[in-house]
Amino acid sequence: MKNKTLRNDLIVIVILFLIIGGLFFFKSRKQGQLIEITKDNQIYGYYSLNEDQIIKIDQENTIQIKNQKVKMIQA
Repeated sequence: MKNKTLRNDLIVIVILFLIIGGLFFFKSRKQGQLIEITKDNQIYGYYSLNEDQIIKIDQENTIQIKNQKVKMIQA
């Protein structure tokens, strides 16, 4: 009887650790998916790092998002 209770307790503890670990994993993946672009201390916009795109801010500044990396391609 004692071994069965110990085994059940271990199963519950393992399940709790898996749930907590999954929550941390998904939270850390969501962070950093967006970038904030500012110009002259004004927020220009928020853009996803998951979508490859070219953002033309004005006639002089262009930003490229590709493979979850941001690059200023014209300034």
